[in-house]
Amino acid sequence: MVKTWIFDIFNYPHDPRPEMFDPAKCAELYDWHLESWLRADEQAFDGIFFSEHHFTAYNVSPSPNLLVATVARLTKRVRLGVMANIVPFHDPRPARRGSRDARLPHRRAPRGRIGSRRRRAGVPALEAHIAAALDAHADQAVFTSLPRSGTVRAATLLAEIGDVRARFPTDDALAAAAGIAPSTRASGRAHYVTFRRGCNHRLRQAVVDFADGSRAAHPWAQDTYTRARGRGLNHAHAVRVLARAWLRIIWRCWNDHTPYDQARHLAAVAARHPQTGTPKPAPMAS
Repeated sequence: MVKTWIFDIFNYPHDPRPEMFDPAKCAELYDWHLESWLRADEQAFDGIFFSEHHFTAYNVSPSPNLLVATVARLTKRVRLGVMANIVPFHDPRPARRGSRDARLPHRRAPRGRIGSRRRRAGVPALEAHIAAALDAHADQAVFTSLPRSGTVRAATLLAEIGDVRARFPTDDALAAAAGIAPSTRASGRAHYVTFRRGCNHRLRQAVVDFADGSRAAHPWAQDTYTRARGRGLNHAHAVRVLARAWLRIIWRCWNDHTPYDQARHLAAVAARHPQTGTPKPAPMAS
């Protein structure tokens, strides 16, 4: 039997820089999510899972256990769970943690599911293996030069794009493969532009993840995202717009075997759009 659960992410869709955090906007975000949880209970969803993240605008949910306690008081039937608590941020004593979590579901019904997660012992070895393989690749400099790419993001982009230039003769071909470019259909006088579903989903996830993260380290990326939001696009659509812009740059660097140069990029942006000015450079982040 198929069960319908919601896995909720509290993505903060505004400027992700810590100094630009707006508590009022975050409160609006929580209110919107709370309304959706109450609707889920009314519409007979089976359950809601909350996640835990720290120090990132990707998910402003550092205490999902409190959310479970709050929502349990306001709902009647929907089951609630945490996927999962990050153990180092909580009481490390299993008995104490278990006793606390057992009280989280509302007393009237056993509706809670609490999971815990530790950093697996094999992760450092895997990360070291990825770093070594990335360093040995001829295109390593192209992807590690991208802002806020880091080792894992750079390796993921390289693994999905590959090193065979003939696969993607143009940046449009790369964007289509990544599902970033929309799908256009025409029939007679009708013309449709829709979300592209047939694509390399791993590549799309890698490109979108990189584009979203780049906003915290690159003024042009944040400006591109902000302009897209100003045109009425939602967060996901605006990030895809930014991802499409990044793919033009990534494809050119990749095709020319040239590392990314932020100063050169910003100078080119200023030359093309002198009326808007050049965003102030931000420190490169890994």
